[in-house]
Amino acid sequence: MGFYYVCDNPTYTGTAAAGTDAGYSGTQRTGTVASYTAADFYPTVAAAEGALTTPTGGDFICIVNDHSETNAATNIFLRCTSTTVLGQPLVFIAVDPSNIENYLPATTVDNFITTGGARDISLNDSGVSNGTFIYVRGLNFLTSDDILCGSAKAFLIAEDCKLETSATNGICMNHTSYAESWFINCTFVGSPTATSTYFLYGQGIVKVYGGSVDLNGGSTNRDLISCANNIAGSHWFLHGVDLTGYSRSSYIFQGASNTSQYTQECLLEDCKLNANSLLGIAATNNKLNQTFTAINSSATSADREYQFFKQIGSFLTVEENTAVYRDNSFAFSDGSKASYHVVSSSNVSGANPVFFTLRPRYADLALAASDTLTIEMQSDDVLTDKDVYAVLRYPDGTNKHEQVQLSTRLADPIFGTGTGLTTSSEPWNGDVLGAGTSKDHQYKIVLDTSTGTAGAASAPYVDLYIAYDTGANPLYVCPKIDVS
Repeated sequence: MGFYYVCDNPTYTGTAAAGTDAGYSGTQRTGTVASYTAADFYPTVAAAEGALTTPTGGDFICIVNDHSETNAATNIFLRCTSTTVLGQPLVFIAVDPSNIENYLPATTVDNFITTGGARDISLNDSGVSNGTFIYVRGLNFLTSDDILCGSAKAFLIAEDCKLETSATNGICMNHTSYAESWFINCTFVGSPTATSTYFLYGQGIVKVYGGSVDLNGGSTNRDLISCANNIAGSHWFLHGVDLTGYSRSSYIFQGASNTSQYTQECLLEDCKLNANSLLGIAATNNKLNQTFTAINSSATSADREYQFFKQIGSFLTVEENTAVYRDNSFAFSDGSKASYHVVSSSNVSGANPVFFTLRPRYADLALAASDTLTIEMQSDDVLTDKDVYAVLRYPDGTNKHEQVQLSTRLADPIFGTGTGLTTSSEPWNGDVLGAGTSKDHQYKIVLDTSTGTAGAASAPYVDLYIAYDTGANPLYVCPKIDVS
């Protein structure tokens, strides 16, 4: 374990040269910056990375939190040049100038700045074939172009950081293929003059926990997240992120072009949204391998509890609807009731069904084989078990580590003739136009575990499959699953 110290602030501009260990210590230093000399600090992160004793996994590059370095000639790199992905990360961390043994995040100071044309800041771009692992905490980045994140088979964790681009076409997080990166309580800031078509761009796996996005004004509509047509695919997971700063009337998820044969997916969970932003996938990107899901993510407090949206390319769109609901459904805390509003396209069929997983409340199975689950729905179409069917997944009652499945799917879903869904007498309120109390047909799907294998006491998974084109007649599904 070694410690490398970097400082260019009003107190000192470090003079420790690359190729030396003048700014290196085998033990952690304590006290104030002023209690040391300029020769005890490297002036730039590049000088620290180029120390005689090469930084590697388990080491710390300690950057005084009011340090600021600007580079107009080349890119700035925070990276490890040895394989560390299977062990401890190389840590880049902001420290308190009054107590350099303590962490203290940067506030108003940009620690790393690139100016001029096309000068990037790169996090974990090492070029090491087997990947590296770095952890960056409490540092602010301002680039005149893009902030590049990750490299082949690399792993990055950034926490309490600001990633900002001042460029008209800048990307404040450009993620590299075959990499995985986590951003924890980070702030992503874009330029008010930005006119490019996306704000965050990437391949590989990106997980964002907390933090916020701010497009910093401007009027040009641009999608928030875009994906590359790359063999690694793109997998975006945003949890608890404040997206109110994304105020453009564009899609949160652009997806990739229709020529992409690789998986592109985006999941929002418990994110605060701006009312102007659009859920879903940009209309031109409509392949089956592109999925967008938003759960408990809303622009208002009232909507958050029941918000649900899922889109699978141009094949299926499911979203909550509070104007149409079953009278006997449960009410949310504000008194609202809701249904799933389901629309499928002509691309959907028995050979190409699409499904979504219901999010049931209070649907607990007993340790017995006598549970009956009932799913209520309504439509203006005459429907059969070839059009809509359910699959119940639950643990076996004896071997709880084994899953049991109970399906209402037609035995021959391709060429067979469906049997009409069981009609229901459950009353519904409202329709999509607000001009009536119900659709033409009310249905129910009954899953009786006594006809299958006894299950364990559990909360089951219920997948609802759609195998027909809803056309102009959406299917409404009640989220309350009755258990008897």
